[in-house]
Amino acid sequence: MRGPEGELVYIIHRTEDVTDFVVGEGRSAASMRALRDIEQRDALLELDILLRSRELKAANNRLLEQEANLRTAQRLLGLGLWKRNIDTGEWSWSDDIYRMYGISKSDYNSTNEAYRALVHPDDRETMLASMKAYNACPGPHFEFQHRIIRPDGKVVHLRGIGEYTETGDGRILTGVLQDVTAEIEAAARLDGVTRLQRLAGRAAHLGGWRADLDTDTVQWTEETALIHEMPGRYLHTVDAAIAYYEPVYRGRLREQLARCVERGEAFDNVMQLTTANGNRRWVHIIGEAEYDHGRALPVPCAAPCRTLPNWCRRGNSPRRCRSGCTRPWTA
Repeated sequence: MRGPEGELVYIIHRTEDVTDFVVGEGRSAASMRALRDIEQRDALLELDILLRSRELKAANNRLLEQEANLRTAQRLLGLGLWKRNIDTGEWSWSDDIYRMYGISKSDYNSTNEAYRALVHPDDRETMLASMKAYNACPGPHFEFQHRIIRPDGKVVHLRGIGEYTETGDGRILTGVLQDVTAEIEAAARLDGVTRLQRLAGRAAHLGGWRADLDTDTVQWTEETALIHEMPGRYLHTVDAAIAYYEPVYRGRLREQLARCVERGEAFDNVMQLTTANGNRRWVHIIGEAEYDHGRALPVPCAAPCRTLPNWCRRGNSPRRCRSGCTRPWTA
């Protein structure tokens, strides 16, 4: 039987006892009956072989399709395949994992000790404790995440998951491994930027808020919540967020948000609001649109002007204040 590429997959070999036919060769009636029996068995056997070969071919096609899907997923997600025998401690890796670790098969002897040496020193004890606990009481799945140090000195963050099975070779974990270094480093950079923004916001009394008119929500940063004298981050409806502003400004702000979404028009105003504790504050509010697949989304930024000149409170002068605020909008 040949596979889809023309390669020899397996050979069907049949052996049958034909003693009765040979011994009864001199007796024609008996010989004919034996021959007919053989022919009938041959016909049934051929049919059985045909049906089984079709089943095997269909199963082989499904297997090839699954293997193709797996290879695609590996390339798309950067996955490597691994297997570990819990009883012997032996590891088996795909070529992708060797590339992740930056080593060759000849550099690694597939034992627990060899693997321990690859793990970052700060993560070894945690990794060993996790493996020891799982070996003592295996569950359906095993998940892990730790760092390794490649021979070139690069630190790589890895995340893996395995599935438990029991076979004739012992208790086996089979799973996938993914290099998540880029994800971890991006999260760390984002966290650093967020901390800097938070510190800068506290120093300058500068907060941010993001409006989405489709979901009718406005999200505040922590500093914007402090400006409104509300605790922590906050999520409002658009009307609830606008309600903090003095009535004379509400209609104008709602119109500006709508034009920001529909036309991508930015806005820049000084307006007065009343906090949750009843305190009145002048704030400099700037709004501009971000774009999602060509569609504008408003991303306003709000901040109180701490040193507003008198004209900002009176609203009767065309000049700008030193802090960069525009003239307050008046009805």
